[in-house]
Amino acid sequence: MVWNLDSVARWRRGLDNDKKRLDQEVQELEAQLADLKERVGLTGDRNLEKAATSNMVLSSVLRQQQLLVANAQAGLSACLFTGAKSLRTVFDAARFYLINEEISISEWLGYITVRDDLSVAAGNFTNCRLSSANENGVKTEVNTASFAQYVDAEQSESNEPFAVLVRDSVDVDEIYPYSPEECVRKDQMGAIVLTALKKKKKKIVGGAGGGKESECGGENEELVVTMRRAGFVKIHRPPFPLPQDTQQGLLQGVMAWCGLMVSNMRGTIDTNS
Repeated sequence: MVWNLDSVARWRRGLDNDKKRLDQEVQELEAQLADLKERVGLTGDRNLEKAATSNMVLSSVLRQQQLLVANAQAGLSACLFTGAKSLRTVFDAARFYLINEEISISEWLGYITVRDDLSVAAGNFTNCRLSSANENGVKTEVNTASFAQYVDAEQSESNEPFAVLVRDSVDVDEIYPYSPEECVRKDQMGAIVLTALKKKKKKIVGGAGGGKESECGGENEELVVTMRRAGFVKIHRPPFPLPQDTQQGLLQGVMAWCGLMVSNMRGTIDTNS
């Protein structure tokens, strides 16, 4: 499996298509909501309560769809790891998180998570299934295939080291098939690119309370690793009913999961520095 700029571009186009589809769903729901409001004004008081309830349901669904669109638009992010020993250190921290993801989810989010490793090839490719249960007892499952590659400066066309980590969902798994009657299925897709550069350290010049930052001279440089990532998470509609607050809890769990990786990586880097 080889990931290059064309592969990442195709993956980005897939995200754009998902966003367009969500935009279309939002427009359709807005049209239905407008039609419902018009009919409420014509039917009189007898059906007003029923129509108002439907209005509230549609509004709630519309807000959820708008949230999903916002998440798709905000799926691109970048963060800095300042003072790391090397780009390889940050890459190893990312790999450590992915290999032990179920532990971090259980400890930090409180969702008891079990990991089933399906296969490992050459240390770069992993295939695993994660099943969780949140505080409401709702079970979720995700099955992913991940690829990670670190490239030394000697092997890089730019003569600079870099690293790539990619994850995609598995649609069909004969060993661990999905259980739609028991679990809510989540799909995870994402890509991470790590690059590094050296910058001069900043120092405070001036007295207390009025100091200003300035660059240090000489060889006082530090390594700054930039992590650029793009991600998309999809929650499948289960065949069993889910209360409104449970649906919101699933969405909040997704947002918390997105920030967990960076926090865990920083802790690992600080521990090993």
